[in-house]
Amino acid sequence: MLRLSPDTHGVLGLSLSNLGLFLASSLLLIIILGGAYGSVWERTAELKATAHTLNSYLETLNAAYTDTRLLIQMPSATSLQITCSTEYIMVSTKGAFGLPLAYKEVWRIRPWPRDNTSWRSGEDLHRWLNYTHGHTGSAEDPVNLTVLTALQQAQHADAARLAYVPLQINDAQPLFAEKVVVYTPENRAEFFLLYQPSLVNISA
Repeated sequence: MLRLSPDTHGVLGLSLSNLGLFLASSLLLIIILGGAYGSVWERTAELKATAHTLNSYLETLNAAYTDTRLLIQMPSATSLQITCSTEYIMVSTKGAFGLPLAYKEVWRIRPWPRDNTSWRSGEDLHRWLNYTHGHTGSAEDPVNLTVLTALQQAQHADAARLAYVPLQINDAQPLFAEKVVVYTPENRAEFFLLYQPSLVNISA
């Protein structure tokens, strides 16, 4: 009686075909994911650079002794969304496959983002203090301690509000960072303002 001998050539051929398909698919997947993650890395680096730049403007202001204003150059050719509170700055965009990509950084010098219509700039603040309290708050015309305390309390109230509803920076508008000093007869207080001609609230 004849015995059937096992034929392994067909099985081997099938295995090699499957292996080839597996390697080709793996290579294609590596290329796709490599490009996607490479793009994510580049975009993340861009987000970090933007946040670092904004932080560096405030550090520059911190070294100034008197009222100083800087114009911040916003990224022009990118689709970045920039939001801020008094604690953090967040830069975000669309990453790979349309998924959101964001980078959040702590402010090294805490700003006071201004969206209030009463005043925005340092010049506005001195004018507002003079109008409401009869003194500009300059070294030559100081305000009393009660006025300064009320101003600091307003800053704390804004910080609490912005922690829940941060402000979105409008990249179509100039962005200013400004150090303004308010004097009392005995002391002085520094405020780091961040403002635009028009600041847009996210919740609006």
